[in-house]
Amino acid sequence: MAVTDPGFTFEINTVVLSGNKKSRRDNVTDWLQFLRRMHVEGSSDVVRTFKKMEAIHQCSHTIYANIHIEFTWQLKGKDLVRGDEHRSVLLRKVDETQRRIVNIRSLMIETEKFRETCLCEILASKNSSNVSAKITMPAGSNYRASTVVFEIQECDPLQKTYLIRISNYEFKWMATGQLYLLKNDKQCGKVS
Repeated sequence: MAVTDPGFTFEINTVVLSGNKKSRRDNVTDWLQFLRRMHVEGSSDVVRTFKKMEAIHQCSHTIYANIHIEFTWQLKGKDLVRGDEHRSVLLRKVDETQRRIVNIRSLMIETEKFRETCLCEILASKNSSNVSAKITMPAGSNYRASTVVFEIQECDPLQKTYLIRISNYEFKWMATGQLYLLKNDKQCGKVS
C-alpha cells in the first residue's frame, strides 16, 4: 500500500490547445484539496484511460514509474477537453510491504477542445453603420472562426429604436432591450 511521504510534492503542467502553459506545484495538503475540488465538490468529471506503462525502475529504496494516460474532461456528461497525460510517480520503499509517494509530476497536453470561453471581436466604423463581429470558438483539434457583418441604423430617435440588418433578416431593437423580427417592414414576432 502506498501513502504519501511527509515531504510529498506534486506538480501539474498543462499545455492547452492554444499553446499556452499552466503550472501548479504544491504539497500534500494542497493535493488533497485539489482532488476534493475536482472530484467531490465539482460538477466536472475526468475520465482517464490507461494507455501504457512507459517505464518502471527500481533502484535500492526508490521506485520510479512513468505512465501514459488519455483523459477526457466532462461536464454533465458532455466532453469539454480531451488529451494525453504523462505522469511520473516517485516512491520511496519503507519496508518490504510499504511504499510512500514522494513526488507526482503530471504533464497534460490538450489535443481537442469542444467548449470553452469564445473570443468575440467587434469592429465598427465611425463613417458607416456596418459592424463586423468575428467569433472564435473551440472546434475539436483546432479553433474555428466565423465573421458576421451586420448594419445598425437608428429608426426613431425619440423612442430610441434601432433597425438591425443581418443577411436577409431585419430586426427592430427596442429601448427596453426587446428584439422583434421584421418582415416586409412589419413586426412579425418577438425574438427576445
